[in-house]
Amino acid sequence: MKVRKIISTLGYLLMLFSATFVLPMIVSAIYDEGPLFVYKAYVLPMMISALAGCIMWFNSRNSFEELKEREAYVVVGLGWLLITLSGALPYMTSGTIPNPIDAYFESMSGFTTTGASVIDPGIGDYLSAYPHSIMFWRALTNWFGGLGIIVLGIVILAKLMNGGSYLYKAEVGGASITRLKPKLYETARLLWGVYIFLTILCILLFMGSGLSLFHAICTAFATMATGGFALHGDSIAFYASPAVELVAMAFMLISGINFVLNYRFITGRFKEAVDDPELQFYLLWVTFMTSLIILGLALTRTMGVSEMLRNGAFHAISAATNTGFTIENELGLWPPFVHIMLILLMLTGGMEIGRAHV
Repeated sequence: MKVRKIISTLGYLLMLFSATFVLPMIVSAIYDEGPLFVYKAYVLPMMISALAGCIMWFNSRNSFEELKEREAYVVVGLGWLLITLSGALPYMTSGTIPNPIDAYFESMSGFTTTGASVIDPGIGDYLSAYPHSIMFWRALTNWFGGLGIIVLGIVILAKLMNGGSYLYKAEVGGASITRLKPKLYETARLLWGVYIFLTILCILLFMGSGLSLFHAICTAFATMATGGFALHGDSIAFYASPAVELVAMAFMLISGINFVLNYRFITGRFKEAVDDPELQFYLLWVTFMTSLIILGLALTRTMGVSEMLRNGAFHAISAATNTGFTIENELGLWPPFVHIMLILLMLTGGMEIGRAHV
C-alpha cells in the first residue's frame, strides 16, 4: 500500500476543495451578511482545509508512484470522509448547526445526495431562519456530490493525480467505463461539461417558471444532483406551480439517465442513445410504475383527475431517481399499495452512471 501517495493525493483534493468556499462568500456578500459572518462561516473553513491539505501534500510531496486500484479505493473512501468533514465546517463555525454530529450529518447527506436533513421542516421557509449563503452552500454540496467531487478532482488535477482511471472507477462504484475521449480525464471533463450545461438549462427554465434567481439556482442544484435539498419544509409543494413541477420532473428524469447518453443526446447522436437497452427499460419501468401509482390514487377517489396525474407522475419520478422532492404534504394518507410502488422505484433507482446511481 503506497501510503505516501494516498496522503499526497488526499492533500491535493483537500486543497482543491478549499477553493469552493469562495462561492458562498460571493452569495454572502450579495445578501450583505457581514464580514464577520463571512470570516467565521467560510474564510476560517477555507484556511483550515487548505492548511490541512498543504500539510498532507508537503509531507508526501516526493511520492511519484502511480495509484493502483487498491490505493484508488482508499483515496475515494477517505476523500469523501475528509471532504464531508471540511464541508461541515461552515455549519459549525457560523453557528447555523453548532452540533458537530448534526453538521457532519447534513454535510454527508448533501455530498452523497441522500437528502436527509437535521433541519426541522416545521420551520417552513428556511431562508427566514438561516442565511442565504448557508442555504446556497447546502445546495452546492448536493450539486458537487451529484457527479462526484473526486471526478471533478480528476478533471482539474489530471496531470498531478496519476492513476486517474482507478480513481474514476472507484468513484462510480465499479460501473463499466465508457470513454468518450482517449484519455479518461478528458471523458470526466466532458461529463462535467454535460452536467454544468444541463444545470444552467434547468436554472433558466426554473426562472422561466416564476422562481427567483436564488431559488432557481438552489432548486436546480438539488434537482440535477437528485439530492432533494429544498429551501422550504414543504419541498416543491411550497411553490404551488405546475410549471415548476414540470421542470423538476423533466430534469429529475434526465438526471436518472446515464450521462454518457445525455452527452450523445446533446451532440445529436439520438439514434445511438435511444437504442440503448438500459434507457429503454428505464423509461418503460418508470412509465409502468407511474401508471400503477396513478391507478392506486384513482381508486381512492379523493383527488381530481389533474391533481391525480400530477401527484402520480411527480412522485414516481422523484422516487425512481431517489431525489425525494414532494408536492404533497400528506403522502402518509395515500394507500399502502402506492407506498409499496414508490419504495420499489426507490430501490431500483436510475441508470448506471446516472445521478440516481452515482
